[in-house]
Amino acid sequence: MNVDEDDAGVPELPAGGPYFTSGNLKGYTWVAQAGAGTTLTATGLGASEFSAPICIQGAVAATPDYSGNAMVGVNLNQAMSGEPMAFTPTLAGLQLGVTNRVGSPLRIQLQTADGAGSWCAEVTGTGGFIPWTAFNTACWDGSGAAYARQPISLAMLSVPGTTTAAVPYDFCLNSIAEVDAPAAPPPTAGANPT
Repeated sequence: MNVDEDDAGVPELPAGGPYFTSGNLKGYTWVAQAGAGTTLTATGLGASEFSAPICIQGAVAATPDYSGNAMVGVNLNQAMSGEPMAFTPTLAGLQLGVTNRVGSPLRIQLQTADGAGSWCAEVTGTGGFIPWTAFNTACWDGSGAAYARQPISLAMLSVPGTTTAAVPYDFCLNSIAEVDAPAAPPPTAGANPT
């Protein structure tokens, strides 16, 4: 499935993406891409409810203004067959599970319903706990404004583009949840409990 942006730069969301529920987060999932020449192939969008990873692969084209990207998104507060609503975080942050098969740079981005507010955080490895305090309007260098729990409508796992070369990507969104504390690491085999 390929998804393009409209003239205003807002992703055109496909109808019928899997419906996602995780604690107090609920809404439809979707994919989008930006930048002339960016490619996107998605798997996992055919189910009615999110039960398996949603994966995208392709290449983000270089653009003169860093506007190229490819993403998997989740509406954070949306009833089935309803419109996306605002969501105000109440816990400590997001627990994110990803598979990044080619090691491309990844960001998790929060956005207000009207697109006027946007904050991001860098994602490494398989994701993990990302506190709300880690989100910034310029997460690539930390020079922007910190996220202060403004009402948001969307969360997007994205591959940012560059100005010089295409960025190949192949990643999956496995899980996302608002949590109060980081998930505990699994016990080490042979370790004695104390």
